[in-house]
Amino acid sequence: MHVDKEARGYWFGDATRITQVLNNLISNAIKFTSYGGVSVNVSMDERNEGYVLFRVIDTGVGISEQDKDKLFDAFTQVGSAKAKLGGTGLGLAISNKIVTALHGYLEVGSQLNQGSVFSFSIPLEPAKEITTEQSSARSENNLIANIIMVEDNPVNRLVAEGFLTNHGHKVVIAENGEQAKSIFKQQKFDIALLDINLPDCNGVELLADLKAIEMTGLIDESQRIPMVAISAHVFNEEVQGYLNAGFDAYLSKPIDKNKLLNLVQSTLEGRIMQLPQQLCNPVDSKTLVDSRVLEADREVLGNEKVSELISLFENSSSTIINQIDEAVTELKPDLVKQLAHKLKGSAGSMGMNALHIQCLEVEADQSPIDKYLEQRDLIVLTLEKSISMVKS
Repeated sequence: MHVDKEARGYWFGDATRITQVLNNLISNAIKFTSYGGVSVNVSMDERNEGYVLFRVIDTGVGISEQDKDKLFDAFTQVGSAKAKLGGTGLGLAISNKIVTALHGYLEVGSQLNQGSVFSFSIPLEPAKEITTEQSSARSENNLIANIIMVEDNPVNRLVAEGFLTNHGHKVVIAENGEQAKSIFKQQKFDIALLDINLPDCNGVELLADLKAIEMTGLIDESQRIPMVAISAHVFNEEVQGYLNAGFDAYLSKPIDKNKLLNLVQSTLEGRIMQLPQQLCNPVDSKTLVDSRVLEADREVLGNEKVSELISLFENSSSTIINQIDEAVTELKPDLVKQLAHKLKGSAGSMGMNALHIQCLEVEADQSPIDKYLEQRDLIVLTLEKSISMVKS
């Protein structure tokens, strides 16, 4: 990714829809590029004053001249290679609709087997950084839910599951519709979170199938569990379409932690839950250390072994931080992700919830180096305080 100097800083615009278009163009570029690379360039549009130009460049299969005219038609997959790789063909049509609604334009330059350049330009006004207070997702009565989440994207799964489990919820993951139906026949859940775009079906079809499965074991309609549509499609008519299809609620991508937790809480209030609520004391994600984790280890292993574990963690975590610093210096984002994942696992096993979440955020971020640099001082401080707490 490269952002020209003139285009850096902050801009006032519709971040959700801009992100949706970028995600679609980048995902397509990756899908259709077997060799070479994909890059994203952001610059000022020299042809239109006040417009910012986003370009996604790939070295993939390319598009023939005769197929370019059909490229932005809904439900169209042009070219044999594209048809084999699958998809609904809706992404570009929706992206074009979004860019037009933002008073911009979307263009494509491509030759068959020579790669493609998808670019969109929209008017944006310079702005200052805006800081907003994050609302707490917790209320006095925190429900602990048994949740099934159907999501094929591993990064989205990782992020959402981290948000939910760190809040005390139990999460069962299905990667496609068939897995979801199989799991749904075997277990009972409090709520279902369904991605709309799945590799073997769409969320609306899956909704109908799950409701049919659910009805075989229900006494009456009132016992149905809430089902939530999760999608990057954010136009009002699309959202209303999901609700008309039978979904109880809608959550937009990228998933916001507080919106997700608040939705689960508000949707389930007043319902009979699958998990024993009186035994569940969820750890607040803002709490530094869950002392119950090491206390449980202490009962099994004894004080001496737990002290050895703490000492081992103290030494290994210091080494990992040094290794991440080195990986950042050498510009190795994948290694930063791996090391953050390693530290996250160790932190979780020690009950260090705040450190676990911070490492998860680095691991899940599309730019792990930038995220780590942004969070480094906080991570080190959290690590030091967490170690001090478990040693006391």
